[in-house]
Amino acid sequence: MALTKQQQTVIDTLQKPDVSLVLCPAVAGSGKTHTLVELAKQMPIKSGIYIAYNKSISDEAAIKFKGTPIQCSTIHAMAYRAVVKQYGLKVGYFGVRDVHSINGESLSYKAKKALVDTIEDFCLSAEVDPNKYIMNTFSNVSPTLFLHYLDKLANGEISCNHSFYLKLYHIYLANGEITPPSTDLLMLDESADITALTLEIFKLINAPKKIAVGDEFQNIYGFNKTVNGFKELSDIGVTTKLTESFRVSTKIAPRIEQFVRKHLNPKFEFKGHEYPDDFSITTKAYIARNNSGLLDEMFRLKEDNIPFNTTRPIEAILELPLLLANIGNGRPITDYRYKHIEKLRSAWSESPLLQKKYETVNKYVTRMLSDDDEVQSALKVVYKHGPHDLNKLTAYVRGLSKTKTNLTLTTAHSSKGLEWHEVEIAPDLNEAVTKALVKTMDAKLSHNRKLIKEQESELMLYYVAISRAMVKLTNAKYAKVL
Repeated sequence: MALTKQQQTVIDTLQKPDVSLVLCPAVAGSGKTHTLVELAKQMPIKSGIYIAYNKSISDEAAIKFKGTPIQCSTIHAMAYRAVVKQYGLKVGYFGVRDVHSINGESLSYKAKKALVDTIEDFCLSAEVDPNKYIMNTFSNVSPTLFLHYLDKLANGEISCNHSFYLKLYHIYLANGEITPPSTDLLMLDESADITALTLEIFKLINAPKKIAVGDEFQNIYGFNKTVNGFKELSDIGVTTKLTESFRVSTKIAPRIEQFVRKHLNPKFEFKGHEYPDDFSITTKAYIARNNSGLLDEMFRLKEDNIPFNTTRPIEAILELPLLLANIGNGRPITDYRYKHIEKLRSAWSESPLLQKKYETVNKYVTRMLSDDDEVQSALKVVYKHGPHDLNKLTAYVRGLSKTKTNLTLTTAHSSKGLEWHEVEIAPDLNEAVTKALVKTMDAKLSHNRKLIKEQESELMLYYVAISRAMVKLTNAKYAKVL
């Protein structure tokens, strides 16, 4: 495939003697990996490193870079090779259950959770000095306790999460305890949606030529403390954009451009690809905001005996609805993400007053977590279908695993990096945008920047979903036909 003028400009810019870093914001489907491959072929290099945060993206890129001197890796793989065995780390899981009292002081669940969260936040940050971090952060966690558990993790006394050994790698690089990797050309993918930690490691790697690529409107993991690398590096890099999509048709592209211009950036450019009029649509995706949003469609398809596949196992999709459906059985909830639900169950079970006010524990959970969209969606599924129907659906979807089908059901988060000829937007995804726009107005009136950023993530998630479509996009309320 011949390079476009924009793609060649990216390559020509980085080859200029006075340019060491190129920032390449690229719209969905603009061929950024193809551009990087051609860059590796045109530049006179003996070695190169391509870094991605996501393993599946790194593995896919390795196939495309075959025959070039580029070595593909995730940022975690680089860190793992450098520090885990050498420093005797134990990689596994670190959570509330691993935190115990020190100096005879008892710790509540809330205090333990605060410690775990603070350590995770430190691991994702750009800071290398834990003393400075804990002194400057707004946390109720004891500095002594914070440093004590960092030492235990670093000494291999307890298992650490992947984010911890990545942070340790960052600290050792920054302090000169590990020699930074050196290469002729360094590439960073997903640059608009990375942690501050990843960005710092990118800076520390020695390379005379560096390029950062990504889509700045696909920053959908803000809950993982991600940052926009293009903004962070704008003072030291030269920006050249890719605004032409090879995925999205010229009929859909203006709708996507209009959505982003109206809600995210009025200067956004998005040009589409011309498809023949007789193009045959053979693949379709139904994209929802969350797992619960997929279930009504699953039940409808099951009733009509229409086969489909999913991008995630059905057990993962039904995890929360089944948990809520069986919450009355008293069994411990082992998933740390839903431990707060177990606490609510305990409070209801131990209080005759709460039991009188709320007939069932689910009604109590519904009231107490009224602002949790994920829980509310799952509860609606439970009230509508119940455990029996959910278990039957699980068995049905398992039985479809070997059935050939062109229909995929997925959430917007799971759809990132994928594409289909046709995309249908689920009602809950449209509703999420409606809520986000209302909350954005309220946040602007109260000057709540944190809330504004959270709602921007919702709008970016919608952009991800609608830009998966190649030639047909249906039920996209906020990307109307022009």
